[in-house]
Amino acid sequence: MADSKISQLTALAAVDVAGTDVLPIVDTSATTTKKVTAASVATYVAGTSDITTPLAAKAPIASPTFTGTVTIPAGASIDGYLTSATAASTYETITNVAAKAPLASPTFTGTPAAPTAADGTNTTQIATTAFVQAQSQVDQFILASAIF
Repeated sequence: MADSKISQLTALAAVDVAGTDVLPIVDTSATTTKKVTAASVATYVAGTSDITTPLAAKAPIASPTFTGTVTIPAGASIDGYLTSATAASTYETITNVAAKAPLASPTFTGTPAAPTAADGTNTTQIATTAFVQAQSQVDQFILASAIF
């Protein structure tokens, strides 16, 4: 073992490390070898702000809570999301909403229908063809009555 290069050593799995295991550390400034336990290394790493501070600022993958302005990249993330059945139904909803006329200044196509106002209505209600024709007949009757 003494004549093996570090690159030739077998990697140690995390499950194989016990807190009491001793790791050799070479102190290059004193050219001596010292020992440290795996538990003391773990304690040092857990308390190192260089690692813990940036990690504390990250959102968890499961149920993250975001602050500020959240942005997502367009395209790829949506395409990936649309692979599930729930996503497909959401996509259909979005597509259906996109096909609707806006509330302000809508432009209709096809044959739009509206309820016909009662005779004599004088409001801002939409006047249908049936309402206009009925009013025209009333106007013609009044005009015809005035002539006779």
